[in-house]
Amino acid sequence: MSGASRPIARLSRRVSLFAPVTIIDGHGLPAQGFAPAGEVWAALRPMGGRSDSEAGPGIVFSGYEAGIRAPHPVIAGWRMQAGTRNFRVRDVFPAPDTGEGPGGRLVLILSEEVPANG
Repeated sequence: MSGASRPIARLSRRVSLFAPVTIIDGHGLPAQGFAPAGEVWAALRPMGGRSDSEAGPGIVFSGYEAGIRAPHPVIAGWRMQAGTRNFRVRDVFPAPDTGEGPGGRLVLILSEEVPANG
């Protein structure tokens, strides 16, 4: 079941959002980087995980759902950081109990890449 059909829990964790930007790498070529896009309060909930042999041995992807109050639009491809943990935003839905847009609540579907042994 996607996060779009469940209400958002209490927003109790401070997280940072990062938007994709084009940067110039050390060889003068364009590359994708991420720039800070703000800090928000979030409710983070695990959704399960899987290993992915294409990503290399020992890599596990853990799925999460995060409810946030969005100060501006957030889209798939952004990054979110909670402490030392980094997440990729896979999808975004309006929260069922409020609405989408500036000041509204959103549900983010996230993936976290972590070593299989840790």
